[in-house]
Amino acid sequence: MAIVELTAEQALTIRNQEGKPIEVVVPGARQRYVLVAQDLFAKMCLPDEKDLPPFPASGIPEGILLSQRAFWKDLPELLADRRNHGQWVCYHRDERIGIAASDDVLIRECLRRGIPMDEYEVAIIRPRALPPWEPEEIESLGPWHFHDGTANS
Repeated sequence: MAIVELTAEQALTIRNQEGKPIEVVVPGARQRYVLVAQDLFAKMCLPDEKDLPPFPASGIPEGILLSQRAFWKDLPELLADRRNHGQWVCYHRDERIGIAASDDVLIRECLRRGIPMDEYEVAIIRPRALPPWEPEEIESLGPWHFHDGTANS
């Protein structure tokens, strides 16, 4: 998520709105934006129960799905702290195991605790348009050929 620093005049305008949403127009752009306080944005991003998948969802084991739901519910809070961006987080069902710079630290912790592989989820903390249980389209990078363990295009 990009951070844009406002001018003193713009900041005063925002303070005068007392937390109400503000419409923003980018010069030359055809799209308008709405600026809202971070805590309000987090509330807006919380999923409704009706948006969560039933059990089981498309063959996803229940333990992983519970973990994905907990991650999706916590994601606005995790994103609110910029230090979390790009970090890895792990959930075992509805329990957050931890946040780390690499996924292997979290996986080792799950193994240490004896958590079965079908009961935890490890994910990168980043803004997402789709919840983790929805299929995500991956852009093709073109043809890759592997020779002697190295990738060549």
